[in-house]
Amino acid sequence: MARKFGRNVAFSLATMLLSVAAACGGDKSTGPDMGDVAGPYEATVLTATKGGVQYDAIADGASIHLVLAEDGTTSGSFFVPASDLNDNVPVSEGMAGTWTLDGGTVHISQPADTFIRDLPLAVDGDKLTGNATFDDVQVHLVLSRQD
Repeated sequence: MARKFGRNVAFSLATMLLSVAAACGGDKSTGPDMGDVAGPYEATVLTATKGGVQYDAIADGASIHLVLAEDGTTSGSFFVPASDLNDNVPVSEGMAGTWTLDGGTVHISQPADTFIRDLPLAVDGDKLTGNATFDDVQVHLVLSRQD
């Protein structure tokens, strides 16, 4: 089953490398804790590039509101309007699920079949950033903290 931009996407490639600095002695990695990262986020960048053509989903009306609770749960909403990347069918999903923090990378687990659950998000100050390729579509997402 071919993975589409919005849902029913068979994971093709989701690679993200993150360097984690070691604390003195090398036995503890440094990075934010869940309390540092928890909060409300909004998508400020969501692009998909296919065949050299870039699609700006935010400019086309897409929105992602993601709340990371300190207890490891998620909530929010996900909307991507109909486009060639999702078989011209709009995608609207809830963001209920859970999240974990591994060093400086957020991982989302949720029942909704969106690319978010296959996209590791690097913590960068007040932003979460993800880049991955699904089939032949390169996705770039930036979620900006809203507090």
